Amino acid sequence: LEELSGDRSPEEVELVHRIARSFLDRAPGIVDGLDAALAAQDCELGQRFAHSLKGAAANLGADQLARVCQQIESLTEQGHAEQARAAREGLEDVLDEACSQIGRYVSGG
Repeated sequence: LEELSGDRSPEEVELVHRIARSFLDRAPGIVDGLDAALAAQDCELGQRFAHSLKGAAANLGADQLARVCQQIESLTEQGHAEQARAAREGLEDVLDEACSQIGRYVSGG
């Protein structure tokens, strides 16, 4: 996140903070959508949710979260909903850690 702030001008810092807050606001809904899609065996929709979360995580440097999302995205792309659901189990811890780090950044800690 620090790298995204560039020269740390007030404008750049505010932009990164807005992106980070947007992630924190949107991530739970994306995960809920992913869960619903996987429960319904809807791989196409699950792939879209996994892709969306992967991109947002990667943009903020949450690489471990992006990797788990990539795994889920790949599994859903191949039509493996049950395997994607199993991979989803590993998402919670890395998502919590990413949100914690992003939250600390946004709050200045």
